[in-house]
Order: sequence, then C-alpha cells, then structure tokens
Amino acid sequence: MSFFERPHRLMSASSVVMGLKPETLREIDDYAVWMEKVRAELVAIYGEGAMESEVSHITYATSDDPTHFSSRITGEVFERLRGYKALLGKADSIKRQRADKMQLQEVMEAAIRLDTHGGKSLRQQQRDLRRLKESIAQLNRQEAEAKYQLACLSPQLKNIFMADAIRVCFL
Repeated sequence: MSFFERPHRLMSASSVVMGLKPETLREIDDYAVWMEKVRAELVAIYGEGAMESEVSHITYATSDDPTHFSSRITGEVFERLRGYKALLGKADSIKRQRADKMQLQEVMEAAIRLDTHGGKSLRQQQRDLRRLKESIAQLNRQEAEAKYQLACLSPQLKNIFMADAIRVCFL
C-alpha cells in the first residue's frame, strides 16, 4: 500500500513534491520507517538515480495552504505522534476500567440495599464500597489528566494531521 498520491505533483533537480493520502502520518510510528517509505516511493517512480543525492529535509504543507511548505517532518514529530497514540490508549484503558468499577459499584450498592451480605458483614461491605469509590475517584482524576494532556498535545499535532503534501529536498 502506498502512502503517497500518484502522479507526484512536482519534480525538479532539487526537490520532489508528493501528495499524501489522508491519515498517512497517523499510521506510521517511526521516523526510520517513514524515511524508508519515502525512499522506496522515490526509487519506485524515479529509479535508483533519484537516490544518488541525499535527502536534506522534508517539509509539509497542509490542506489549508497547500503551496506553503514551512514545517519540517523530523524524528521529533514521530515522537510526538507516538506520545499522542500512547495517551489515547491510556485514556481508553482508564475509561474502560472506570466503567467496569462503576458497574461493580452499582452491584455492591444493590447488594447492600437488599441486605444480601453474601457471607460478609454489612460493615465489611461498606468498607469495600468506600474503597471502590475511592478507586473510581482516582480513575476519574487520571482520566481528567489524560484528557488534559491530549488537549495540550492536539494543537501541536493539528497541522501534521492535516498534512496534504510533502516536499523532499535533496542536498
């Protein structure tokens, strides 16, 4: 599967402009893999001679301004993307844990209301319920913190997610 649109938008002696398929940068996690994909695309279209020159840098343009290539794609960008994906996974995990514990809380409260102790004393059940509520409160704090971190990171990655084309510049 190619991550790049064909035909390429522009080819010159010093650079190549290639369109990106939507979500391309979200799918790749590693800068080295990204560079391999770019090199493979250049070799597939222009042959081995295209890679005689070393890649100087890669810039991208967004769909909002497709002719303005001002931001570079570097290893740091992919580190941020990995961090963003990890935060998304963490937030989802916390959300699932919280939902499970809230369901357990409902069951425990119902058992206390119906006075079905299940072999435990009422005080023990109330202590267990209190611990469970404290655990849910902790998960709520963790979820809020993860959402805050995502909210802080999202604006930094907004333009990357909107990348429409890249310019590969050669030395």
